[in-house]
Amino acid sequence: MGEHKERMQDRRDAVKTDWKLRDRSAEEAIAQHYDLLYYRTRFAKSLFMDFSRAVRGRARRGAILDLGCGTGILCQLLESPSIEMFCLDFSEQMLKIAKTRCPQCIEGDVESLPVKDSSFNVVCCHSMLHHLPKLSQTLSEAYRVLRSGGSLILEEPNSHHIRRNLFLRILEFAFRRLGVALYEDISNLETDPGEHHGPIRLQGIVSAMEKAGFTIDARGYRYYSSYILSCYDNAVAHALGRLLDPLYLRRNGDGYMLLVIGKKP
Repeated sequence: MGEHKERMQDRRDAVKTDWKLRDRSAEEAIAQHYDLLYYRTRFAKSLFMDFSRAVRGRARRGAILDLGCGTGILCQLLESPSIEMFCLDFSEQMLKIAKTRCPQCIEGDVESLPVKDSSFNVVCCHSMLHHLPKLSQTLSEAYRVLRSGGSLILEEPNSHHIRRNLFLRILEFAFRRLGVALYEDISNLETDPGEHHGPIRLQGIVSAMEKAGFTIDARGYRYYSSYILSCYDNAVAHALGRLLDPLYLRRNGDGYMLLVIGKKP
């Protein structure tokens, strides 16, 4: 019986190691193209800018840890004399680029942070948790390294059901007739996601954070019409999508991204 349990544990450990190796390999391969893929369009830049404002609203001073920092875009947006910024990623190639934007980069595993307890005022994470098969260990680690009263701020792709109503279809038709340019499709530069990748449901992430010990300060959806119009390389299309976002978010109770802020008591 004991041998059976050991074999089962070995299998679980092998699976856990396997997905991390595959994900790290994918991140290493995409590092040089990351900014081009995910920080090129007006919509993509607005996602990072909005998230940086949410983080700054919780920590105008003190130490901030960015989990799964990628190329360090958020660190650059948050740069301030009153903020001590730390970036963490498990991809060496990502961190090579991040070091040009953040002087304090840490190579590490989000499930076992190489950081002392109660080290940070804010832990933030933008579009990283959906890469993980399970959230519990990472959220527990975030809780551990936060100081009492500190905040965990998460923004993730939502498991959404966004639909184009008649007005948005007419709007898109008008843009096409006017010959408004589309962004070049460069999806061929992306790596295939692991089988465990996938959007997260709002209630799922809220429940996982509460189990980790956090109290939820804020939750909600972001981006609806702006997401639909994000393919157009046009300032007017982007501004109009952003202007209409609150209406569609309120009416449909859904959005492209979700934002959750938890507090460590």
